[in-house]
Amino acid sequence: MLKRTPVSRTAAAALLMLTGASPTFAADFPTVVANIMNAQTDSRLASLDPARKQEMIACVNGVLSKLPNGKKRFVVEGASFAEQESRFGQVVKENRAEWEQKIARACASIVVRGGGIGHR
Repeated sequence: MLKRTPVSRTAAAALLMLTGASPTFAADFPTVVANIMNAQTDSRLASLDPARKQEMIACVNGVLSKLPNGKKRFVVEGASFAEQESRFGQVVKENRAEWEQKIARACASIVVRGGGIGHR
């Protein structure tokens, strides 16, 4: 069995840096979802005021808390932000957009509340 030593931890950290592993790799699923949603610049979400945007992110994370752990892990283990974002899209759109539809049912009122933001 491999004994954990400061040297082995240092080597592991160096290996992560050399392979280009992203710091977001270690993030939890709700944080990854929030990062993906906060990075949106050309969507209805991007046009929400900060308080409603945070409300929307909380709503989406609430819906996705019921996502199977394997799917969450698949998203979080993306090697880069771009890969996490792509995997997130795959997960919410699979099975005829099952999770995207659940998000829409639970969270749509946040986007359309307050005068036409959802009707560009």
